[in-house]
Amino acid sequence: TVREIFRRADGFIRQRRDSEERMRIHAGGLSTGEGVAFAVRDPKEADDNGKGGDVGMNDKRLLVIEAEFDNLLSQLRRENNTLSATIRNLFDGRDLEPLTKTSQTRASKPHICIIGHITGHELREKSTENDAANGLMNRFMLLYVYRPKLVALPEPTPEERLNALANRIATAVLTATGGDLHASNTREVAMSPTARAMWVKSYPRLTRDRDGKGGSLLARSEVYARMLAMVFASMDGRQSIEVCDLQAAIAWVEYWHDSISYVFNCTDED
Repeated sequence: TVREIFRRADGFIRQRRDSEERMRIHAGGLSTGEGVAFAVRDPKEADDNGKGGDVGMNDKRLLVIEAEFDNLLSQLRRENNTLSATIRNLFDGRDLEPLTKTSQTRASKPHICIIGHITGHELREKSTENDAANGLMNRFMLLYVYRPKLVALPEPTPEERLNALANRIATAVLTATGGDLHASNTREVAMSPTARAMWVKSYPRLTRDRDGKGGSLLARSEVYARMLAMVFASMDGRQSIEVCDLQAAIAWVEYWHDSISYVFNCTDED
């Protein structure tokens, strides 16, 4: 259902922009940092012999859905694999330029999001202390997901409901970007005075030091709180973060904390 909503939202965006450009979704299977860079590579001119030219990718957006996130964790164990460093650079908003002998690729201003699915057992077995310590895993918001109820014969979501949600997402995207999906940080989302006061009060708890693996996995709590608050404000078509946005964002971060404690059986003191 979620995929269908976003497929329709993408269609509405293309209609309003009178464009055929679709957001690309990769079905997982990440293996190397070089492969990620190639997916959003810059254009390259041909050499004097007319070889090696590449039109590149104008759209630097890419959504990766790793249905088997343990595959990604397994790839990190391969010798000389650059995937971990690439993912960290992506989160930090850096350009990608893997150093290779041949077929050198550069990807400027990449905008790549990764969604992964994995069981708690596999996550504990496959992720290492180094993955937590080097900052890879704390760039992902790890959430424990479960079914709150069982529905043996689920009814399809009504068409009007799907379209309403898709329209809301499309409107939010176009409002947040000013209609230019490839603009780079051209619109600022700021906090209202009351939201700033709440943030100052909440900040010490969000950013407090924690020991052990749990502390490493939650090291970017305040970053995600700001990001989520911005998303919630954008979903309402606002460029100002209000108290309600921060409250919702902090609630999600607290659930992230609880998920880490549950999955890894650790507390703030561990």
